[in-house]
Formats: sequence, structure tokens, C-alpha cells
Amino acid sequence: MCGYNKTLLLNLPHLLCLFLLNMTILSYFCNKINYSFTNLSKKSKKN
Repeated sequence: MCGYNKTLLLNLPHLLCLFLLNMTILSYFCNKINYSFTNLSKKSKKN
């Protein structure tokens, strides 16, 4: 059990890093999608 706890503690920063990386990628894609949608709606309003 002690060894398991040690590996868990060592993996925690790694998991946190992966989680943050995923969050940044997700927010980046969400922003890109929102941006393209607003651009599309602006173009359609002009026509």
C-alpha cells in the first residue's frame, strides 16, 4: 500500500499537467469554433 501511495503521489503532477493541457486544447478549440461561428453570422447578416 505504501508503494502504491508513492507512485500515486508521483503521478499526480503528471496527471494534473495532462489535465491542464487538455483543458487548454479544449478551450482553444472552443474559442476557434465560437470565432468562426460569429464570423459566419456576421457574413450572413451582411447579405
